[in-house]
Amino acid sequence: MKKWFVLAVVLMMVAGVQAGDKGGKSKGGKSKGDTPAAAAPITKEEYIEAEKNKAEVSGQTFDVAAAEAAFAEKDKNGDGVLTSDEQPSAGGKKGKGKKSK
Repeated sequence: MKKWFVLAVVLMMVAGVQAGDKGGKSKGGKSKGDTPAAAAPITKEEYIEAEKNKAEVSGQTFDVAAAEAAFAEKDKNGDGVLTSDEQPSAGGKKGKGKKSK
């Protein structure tokens, strides 16, 4: 029961973020202010829980030590919170552009 509740909360959060991205567009198709929305800070506990949910949904085994190590690697200042500058951007993968010669 608890798993379903956590999954429902995560899905509602995702739906809320997606709904927020759809609004605020100008005629040119860009968001007002042309600046990307900052990602909400994520605590270590929230990160571990999200990774656990991803593993459960995909049918994979959850490795707490690996999730903690990944969090520690991303948490550059070691404060136990991933701020927007420590989180990957929503724009896609790195290295998508052309190589310069």
